[in-house]
Amino acid sequence: MKRIKYKDELKSINPLTGKFYKRGDKREKDNRLFFCYKTPIRKKDGMLSELWLKPEAIAKHKKQSDKREKRYRSEYRANKFPNRPSPNTGKDFYFGEELDGQYFINYRQTNDKETGFRQETWGDWDTYMARRFSRTIKESQRRAKKHNIPHEIDWRYIKSIFPSDNKCPALGIKLQFGYEVGSSETRENSPSLDRIIPEKGYVKGNVVWISQKANLIKTNAKASDILKVAKWLEESTK
Repeated sequence: MKRIKYKDELKSINPLTGKFYKRGDKREKDNRLFFCYKTPIRKKDGMLSELWLKPEAIAKHKKQSDKREKRYRSEYRANKFPNRPSPNTGKDFYFGEELDGQYFINYRQTNDKETGFRQETWGDWDTYMARRFSRTIKESQRRAKKHNIPHEIDWRYIKSIFPSDNKCPALGIKLQFGYEVGSSETRENSPSLDRIIPEKGYVKGNVVWISQKANLIKTNAKASDILKVAKWLEESTK
């Protein structure tokens, strides 16, 4: 069954954090804990309803879930089912590969007895992009730590500055995450989170999405140096 998309605008915000409710958030009036947004059930104002449970109910659910997951993983380790190959390539699905309107996230460490393959995690476009942005943030945090530069952004911020026309602002080419077909090389038009002034770090106003191709051209160089090289190339090819 195709997953129904529910926009963030339909989710109530936790007034204590200013962010969406997450499992375990406490409701002061009755000390119940947030479990999930109830889809497709709506409140009178059109927002998604929420499911609030007593702490002991949350603890019971977690215990049952952990026990079930442990059993599944044990079965997987004892007899690992193969990965289902992609009908598009005949090889393993890659992160972000599209099939029937859904996007591949990962192969799980659990077996699917009905299909004879490992279970898979799929999501809609919003789910996939959220995972993409989260990965980008983790990578930028590693770079910031390595180069000892500030890091003050999160995935929601880099989502908010992603080009609305889905084009590289430097070269005007369409942005597309992923790798070249049949290769481990990143696509030239794959989005890359770039620091405008490298030494300022990953802070608001100093990062921008550009294509991998544009980023390779820029690569920590000064704008004046890039213009000099461009002028030299233009003259050399006359």
